[in-house]
Amino acid sequence: ETETSSEVLGLLELDFPGVKNVGYIMHPALLDGTIHILATASIGKNVSGLKIFGGVGKVMVVKKDNFSKLSRYWVHMQITESLEASQTFNVTVTADDGSVLMIMEDVVFRAVKPEQIQMAIAAQGARDDEQKLYEVQWFDASEASEALDRSDLFAQGEGLIVSDTPESLLALSTLSKGSKSVTCAKAQDLDLSKLDTFEWILNVSSNNERKSLAENLLFVVKLLQSLAKARHPKFQCLILATNNTQAVKVGDMSGASCPLHASLWGLARAFRNEHPNQPRVLCFDLGCKLNLTELQHLPLPSTAEAEAEVALRSTLLVPRLQEANHEVGDVSVNGNHVITGGLGALGLMFASWLLEKGKGTKAKKAGKTKEGEVKVALISRSGKPPADCQVAYRRLASKVSVHKADISDAKDLSQAMQTICKLGPIKGIIHAAGMLDDHMIADLKDSHITSVLAPKAAGTMNLNDALLTHQPKTELDMFVLFSSVASLLGTPAQGNY
Repeated sequence: ETETSSEVLGLLELDFPGVKNVGYIMHPALLDGTIHILATASIGKNVSGLKIFGGVGKVMVVKKDNFSKLSRYWVHMQITESLEASQTFNVTVTADDGSVLMIMEDVVFRAVKPEQIQMAIAAQGARDDEQKLYEVQWFDASEASEALDRSDLFAQGEGLIVSDTPESLLALSTLSKGSKSVTCAKAQDLDLSKLDTFEWILNVSSNNERKSLAENLLFVVKLLQSLAKARHPKFQCLILATNNTQAVKVGDMSGASCPLHASLWGLARAFRNEHPNQPRVLCFDLGCKLNLTELQHLPLPSTAEAEAEVALRSTLLVPRLQEANHEVGDVSVNGNHVITGGLGALGLMFASWLLEKGKGTKAKKAGKTKEGEVKVALISRSGKPPADCQVAYRRLASKVSVHKADISDAKDLSQAMQTICKLGPIKGIIHAAGMLDDHMIADLKDSHITSVLAPKAAGTMNLNDALLTHQPKTELDMFVLFSSVASLLGTPAQGNY
């Protein structure tokens, strides 16, 4: 300790029976421990009050290789500012051999009062009718941020254009013919190890064939990996252009093709968070009428804080997370309902909710409803609840039916849906199936992406097809899909999810 700063050196070990430090950059318990070592700096001192984590200025993962299998880490902490209201410090995490794994700069702990903690706990336990809803709303860029000036993309130095359809590639090639510095190529013809001559890359995703979803996503992941690894000094930005994947207003998706390539926006958000010092990754969404000429003049960012996501409609629109003003009405539940991922925690929670809602419906009808009108069919790939869900399942076992099927397999799901339709017309679908396989984008392999896509993307489309096959005329009361805040915020290590 000196007059201006304090230093702390600590050793963190993961030593819990049955807990494996695999699948993370660093196990969450260890990551949490790196910053809470700060408490040791207060030992033997007259310290009053409580300080909790308030934010971090910058996180850098230095070691490129996966270091999640290490069982212990050395943590060096340097306190740079210690005030009554806050403490600020830098953290360096190393392996046993002294190699630096990760650096966190300007970590802040802020003082809180006991009553503030009590208020936060009370908010967590708020009733359903007190919970706030949020949604992405789109605003005219001229009003929501600094003016976005369109620049001639083809005049921005050496550029590469890639498209997933021959038609789009030909149109863009014709459009850029006047510029000798622009190269157009098919994805399969590119050598991703030789991108050092380009200053920008435009990737256009407009193919509506289902197989293009995985193909395009896998290509963009490899493109991001190449750019992150090589760090070409001249390279400025990767532009991901999509076609009507963002619903900027009600009715945008009516009659439109399935927004297959919306996932690229979530992937880009994760990349920006994992590689904050890398070249910019920009997302532009064209309207349902694919006007490729829009791509010649784009609002390219002039600063690091400039807009990275823009919808190109009759005007330029940018997204903002806003509190939603939707009225949440009561839900009436009748008929046959299907829940995928039905034996998982989320599926069983909604099964219980449906059955409870069904009881309320019967009570309101004063005995006019036949017993068993509300039916719940649970679809599960394994057909068995995991260990941590067995108690919840036993409470419901006599009230639900279980159907073993892999929803990513169209034939398998179709057979299960045919059986369920015989129990009565399906009135609602809750698609709660999902899979996690977390990795940093630099470490993603094809299997990490396809395994996560299977239940979410293929499963959704297979449910739609099976319903149209076995129940083409009955309208649904609900078709519920689950996303994650990870796709909105770009959670590091969840780019594939």
